[in-house]
Formats: sequence, structure tokens, C-alpha cells
Amino acid sequence: MYDPRLVGGTSTYENIGQNMNQVFQEELGRNIQAPGLEYYGEQLLYGRPIQDIRQEVANSPEAQGLVMPPPAPPPPPAGIGTLRAQQFVSKMYAR
Repeated sequence: MYDPRLVGGTSTYENIGQNMNQVFQEELGRNIQAPGLEYYGEQLLYGRPIQDIRQEVANSPEAQGLVMPPPAPPPPPAGIGTLRAQQFVSKMYAR
């Protein structure tokens, strides 16, 4: 379930992505990917404490070295890597 509050905006949840990325960096040494952000972000939205999520991530098979981390996502196309979603859409419609 996509929720725009997970990736930014003006709601009180605009930092969820940053907070979850920090957890993944500290516990797994990598950035969170979209499926993880959707999964854990939704749990945060419904009241699960971030400390519980941190503990789950820290105890995950990946953190314990039992499985390989997922491959890094491909880089964004040239010229749009730093645009926010709204800027990207505006830029695309301007063409």
C-alpha cells in the first residue's frame, strides 16, 4: 500500500524515510529499499515504536550474516536523481 507520507511532504510523517534509513544504516550498513520502507513505514504510521523495528532489523538474518543483503537498486536516470517527486512530474509535463 503506497502512502505518500512515507516519502516526504508536509505531514508529521515526512521524516519516516530518513528515520528508517538511519536504522538500516546503523544496523545493516546500507540504505533502506522501497519494499522495506513501505513495510516498516506503514507499521510506524500505525503506532509501532521505532525501537521495536530497530530491534527486529538488528536481529534479522541479514544483520546476523545469515543471508546476503539485497542488491543495490540501479542509479536514477541522469538529471533526475536529486528531484523530488513533484519536481520530477512538473519537469516531465513541461517537455
